[in-house]
Amino acid sequence: MNESINQTLSRTILTSTVTLIPILCLFLFGGPVLRDFSLAIIIGVVVGTYSSIFIASPIVLWWTRARGRSTVSLRREVTEKTTTAANPLAQR
Repeated sequence: MNESINQTLSRTILTSTVTLIPILCLFLFGGPVLRDFSLAIIIGVVVGTYSSIFIASPIVLWWTRARGRSTVSLRREVTEKTTTAANPLAQR
């Protein structure tokens, strides 16, 4: 579980940073209408990043513990669903 959270954390931070660069350019160099629009997007990206890191990860950890299973069984369950979704004939 810790490895998964670390991978998600780096991916989330990189995605948010790359998204914020052009939005900050719009905020700094755009007119008044673009400034208001880009400010709303900046707030959304920051709140979404915070939510992904500090809210969603503990909820997933709590959920796996509440089900009474270890994280290994959850990983196996997710992998089986992915394999089945990728190959619909595997269920038959």
